[in-house]
Amino acid sequence: MKVAREAGKPVLVDFSGFGCVNCRKMEGAVLDEPNVKAMIEDNFTVIKLMVDEKKNLPEPITVKEYGKDIETVTVKVEILSEQRWNKRAHTLERRTPESGDKIDGE
Repeated sequence: MKVAREAGKPVLVDFSGFGCVNCRKMEGAVLDEPNVKAMIEDNFTVIKLMVDEKKNLPEPITVKEYGKDIETVTVKVEILSEQRWNKRAHTLERRTPESGDKIDGE
């Protein structure tokens, strides 16, 4: 978000996954298209979150999944995707640096 603020651009959050076949199709058919890619790069700061990355957290956190509290020791970006859009799928979200929303690592 700091980079977006400094560039004066909104953020485009790209929820993707290492093992996501549909994500690769979306990238190849749409996001890698030269005019689309240029428009995104010129107008947004892109943050790609890999929902299936299992990065260890410094300490366990409790998250709600399927109505139950569970303790996790890895980053669970797919839970964020499900809580916000009620689906675990390739999703793009636009954010403005001024919104105050935090992205992991800011």
